[in-house]
Amino acid sequence: MVSHLVVPLATQVIERLRKIQAITGHKEHVFASIRASSNPYISKATLVQIFHRLGYKDVQCAHGFRASAKTLLMEQPELRYSDIVTELQLGHRIKDTHGGAYNRLDEIDTRVHMMQDWADYIDKLRGST
Repeated sequence: MVSHLVVPLATQVIERLRKIQAITGHKEHVFASIRASSNPYISKATLVQIFHRLGYKDVQCAHGFRASAKTLLMEQPELRYSDIVTELQLGHRIKDTHGGAYNRLDEIDTRVHMMQDWADYIDKLRGST
């Protein structure tokens, strides 16, 4: 994984985050912990419990959604993004013969476009467009 990651947000995501902010207030983290703990945000265990309550137990996990997104972004005819761009978006290091020493590729403009295309594609699947 990379040491830091810029994640472009689609217009739909920004809209949902604003709705969440209107409910939860101006907290530092979107998924802030409601318990007094050392973590200011929800734990991985909490996320797993949420997936289970939503009916995804033994069906899907957070990394499964990442894998599905990568596959669809690369294989769907209306998307067709490259392996390199999808790997960069997932925060994976791009392997090269120099071990990444000379690779400063970030493809941010392409990733911005890809994330909007992805949100539009998901909306289309949901039938909400």
